[in-house]
Amino acid sequence: MNCHLNARICLRSATMAILMLNDEEIKDQILEGCRQKRLLLNFSQAELAKRAGLSTRTIRGFELGQTVNFMTLIKILRALGEFNRLNELVIKIPISPKEVFLSSEGIKKKRRSRATP
Repeated sequence: MNCHLNARICLRSATMAILMLNDEEIKDQILEGCRQKRLLLNFSQAELAKRAGLSTRTIRGFELGQTVNFMTLIKILRALGEFNRLNELVIKIPISPKEVFLSSEGIKKKRRSRATP
């Protein structure tokens, strides 16, 4: 299928495909995607490590599927320019202007009560 012609169908197919993978296969797909992005950017493991503030050994281990902590993944994604992919996972709670006002009024009252003995 030519994904450029029908991106919506292609995205739906990719979503369905990932739903059929087990956790280990998903991990492998993410690792391979990060490795491919590194190569596309023409970064060596050492260059990616430098940009991410990590050791080359950590990058090598990551690409081999060794367990890394979440902060390491964030640093790698940021260095690859893929950090925005996590944006959908961040819960955005809309705050109304009224709530902002009431919140600031509460802070002012606390400040005033502390100022008077």
